[in-house]
Amino acid sequence: MNVEEAGVGIVAFVSDHEPFSALVRDRFADFVVREIAPDGRVAALPALAPAPALVPAPAPASPQAGGDVPQPGKPAAPRADQEDQDGDENCKGSGSQPGHSEGASVNHACADAVSIDMPAASPRNAAAARDDGKAVQGMRLEPDAQLAELIGVERALQLAELARDGAHAESKTRFVVIEGVDKIDDKAFRRALHLAVREAHAQLDSAVQEHGGVKRILVTFQTSAQRKRKPDSSDPGTDRVSKRVNYHVADVEFVLAKRNRDTHDVLCSVAKLLNVPVSRLSTAGTKDKRAITFQFVVVRGFSPERILQLNGALRDARVGNANLAKTGRLALGDLLGNKFTIVLRALSGREKSEDDVPHLRSTIERAIRNVSTRGFINYFGLQRFGSGAYATHVIGFEVLRNDFAKACRMIMTPFDPTDGDPSKQIYPEREAKLKVMHSFLDNTISAQEALRTLPACRGNGGLEKRLLESYSKQGGIVDHKAAFSAIPFNLRKMYVHAVQSFLWNSMATVRMQPGRCREYAEPGDLVVANKVGDLDVASSFEVDLSFRAQVRVVQPDERNQISIHQVVLPMVGYDVLRPAGEVGEALSALLEKHKVDLSAANSAVTEFNLIGSYRRLLSFAQDVQFDFVTYCNEKVDLISTELPVQVPTSASRAAVTMSATSVPVDSAPGGDMTAGPERLALILNFTLRPAAYATMFIRELTKQDSDAKASANARPVEAMLAQ
Repeated sequence: MNVEEAGVGIVAFVSDHEPFSALVRDRFADFVVREIAPDGRVAALPALAPAPALVPAPAPASPQAGGDVPQPGKPAAPRADQEDQDGDENCKGSGSQPGHSEGASVNHACADAVSIDMPAASPRNAAAARDDGKAVQGMRLEPDAQLAELIGVERALQLAELARDGAHAESKTRFVVIEGVDKIDDKAFRRALHLAVREAHAQLDSAVQEHGGVKRILVTFQTSAQRKRKPDSSDPGTDRVSKRVNYHVADVEFVLAKRNRDTHDVLCSVAKLLNVPVSRLSTAGTKDKRAITFQFVVVRGFSPERILQLNGALRDARVGNANLAKTGRLALGDLLGNKFTIVLRALSGREKSEDDVPHLRSTIERAIRNVSTRGFINYFGLQRFGSGAYATHVIGFEVLRNDFAKACRMIMTPFDPTDGDPSKQIYPEREAKLKVMHSFLDNTISAQEALRTLPACRGNGGLEKRLLESYSKQGGIVDHKAAFSAIPFNLRKMYVHAVQSFLWNSMATVRMQPGRCREYAEPGDLVVANKVGDLDVASSFEVDLSFRAQVRVVQPDERNQISIHQVVLPMVGYDVLRPAGEVGEALSALLEKHKVDLSAANSAVTEFNLIGSYRRLLSFAQDVQFDFVTYCNEKVDLISTELPVQVPTSASRAAVTMSATSVPVDSAPGGDMTAGPERLALILNFTLRPAAYATMFIRELTKQDSDAKASANARPVEAMLAQ
């Protein structure tokens, strides 16, 4: 099923500039997405190199700076959320065997590569080399300077004494309790203290305890057996520094680049190669399929070198810039935003009178200025609603109505790309999957029989296989809800979130329909309260685009006083305020039409914790830059990335004419790269905050449906010049 914009509530526009036509995503390399980490790093890969080189590394940031940097002379320290035992099972050590590391830092031969490096062993860690703390009694004790700064000289001396004498049976001091420190309730302080203890005294272990609501740090002496150190390698030439990085408990961050592949599909491939469940891999979100994307991934239990070895086995994907992670697992939305480079090809005006190049360029430049200034409707793009036989929000409505039989049937109904047209061809595996699933849905074969055939299909059938496995284990009574529960929770939640997205889009269309005010908030609109904590969210564009906050309804006497930039719409749940007036009435009508109850009385609502949140009506692109390009061959890539295309050796490099700046051109599959009529393209660079859709920015810019891959009005530039 091809989801159409109007079917998911995407109808209105903000600006009234002249439209133009363009080919969007004509090639995978025409749509490049790079994540921006919270610290400002942009996801990128280094240039291809034969093998990573090991280099001496500079000293790491101090623990006082808040960095989660493992220090020399110790195993990698647990994160603060691990030491606080906050219930995250992913903070526990893993039983899988990490790959051998020959060094703690990898030089990727890339100027902008970000790494967390390890220094050589320092004199202050000489005590760490002692076996089980067996030191000569009577040696002079000196407090570690870093510990003294954190907890005072007296406590630092106590720890030094514990490290020296802890292994002796006659010693009565087998632990030290650190309490009464001013900053002990500060998680960053405790993290720094844990790191400092392990750096100064490898024999000591620290953990947080809480008694009567008061936190304290318990530091204990541990023997080698208790520490359970595992050898890094039998190779006597292994670098001593690398042995001190315990990758069994360390989080490693790397960049994953992919071309025309689903994020989950690639993550499954990575997990299979590492022989771990895919849940061990964490990301800040999914990325577009028909694109070249770069995103950060975090995994525990493997060295950076082991991660880089995956490159020989991944299809249409690469990994790189693997380093010890500064933080732990990534959660949804753990990014500053996304940086886009998008090519719009075969530019043309909608009317023949506009088909001269100077006028067309002027029209497009005005459109870019307009959208950059006024913004675009913060619609959820078509990606949110899937590409299966049924849109995800349609399935979500069935889930919220607790009709799991219909929901499961919709999920298992295969999408037929031929649409019944025998002249269209599909891959044999897709055709086999269609036959198997249709046979099961028609009760021609059992779930067990379907399972015996389905594994031959790509991806082992995905969600369909999970449902079939559940059905095959059931007895005479069919439990559709149990089958639906066999789907991973995050994917199940995707369906109900799609309902929220559909309702949000529909409300936004009503609010932005012709005749409504597009400069100011109207009575009945929702706006964010001026302050949430210390953040002025009402006037700042730096807040998240979907958030929980205090909102209020605009009153009649506030007409034309509040900017429309402050207007929000609810992601509907059981604990959000709804807009008044026409928008609120439209929402109520939709809920009644679909017979959905979003109150806490609905078990499906509480199961997926649909409390609700708010999302800004308008979004804005930042750092917008653009350039025009003329090209002759539609198969040439107009921008280059670190993810090279496999090109036949006979392919030649194409030449393109740039209007201003020079943009490197990637190789493209064979043929005459200069053949064909000259066409005009636009290269756009811009940044969006998390949860905003680049396709909606392009839609507002062109006034062209985001699901339209081509336009009948797109014509060669030479045809324009001939007018």
